[in-house]
Amino acid sequence: MAMNHQNSSPPDIGNRNRPHTELIDRIPIPPRRRPRPSKIQALWARLSLAISPLPNAADALQTLKGKKVALVGNAQSLTLQKYGSQIDSHDIVIRCNRAVLKAADSHGTKTDWFALSQHVDLEMIQQRNASRALWFSQNRKYLPFWMVQRQFSSHLLTAEEYRSICVGSGLARPSTGFMMFHLAIESDCEMLTLYGFDFFKSNSTSGDHTATTTPHNFSAEEAVITERAKRDTRVTICI
Repeated sequence: MAMNHQNSSPPDIGNRNRPHTELIDRIPIPPRRRPRPSKIQALWARLSLAISPLPNAADALQTLKGKKVALVGNAQSLTLQKYGSQIDSHDIVIRCNRAVLKAADSHGTKTDWFALSQHVDLEMIQQRNASRALWFSQNRKYLPFWMVQRQFSSHLLTAEEYRSICVGSGLARPSTGFMMFHLAIESDCEMLTLYGFDFFKSNSTSGDHTATTTPHNFSAEEAVITERAKRDTRVTICI
């Protein structure tokens, strides 16, 4: 399925005098290795979150009300498409994990939210001019320290929210993209369009897993999302 958008010039990020291809070239690709926090940082993080928890992920959804939302996955097949201007034309663009931008014409350049289950540096978040980050992994070991320090507008998916997604979908370990889809579709957004979701028919630009090693059940996720798209006119999957 594909949405018929009129092409429009994607908004500039950072320096408005630089071409988008240059903007993509200067965006660092975060390392695949997950940095481990020091013991002091880990202890400080646990105490800080126990005393003053970060806002729930669901609390961010009110900002999606009435908005046209693009949820961009990391399928390698997206590099073969020309969805960049469509992606950037949305009110809110949400990208997942490392969110590698291969080219402006395929991936766009706009990033408003990051949905994370992998560590990324705050520098990359800031260079993308993002406004919000949501942490989905229930393993807090790799929670970026900048989130704990409240250096950025950050949200955590609570254990209750995680269990609700698992029970509602029948998935034991949903992917980051699937969890973000679940939250977004439960919001009052006007439109939700998925790009870069081929459910691991091609490998991911965001990690080292292959279709045989991934811990997620992408066939089941595809069934849930496509079924929802059939009965919810707000949802479109661009393949």
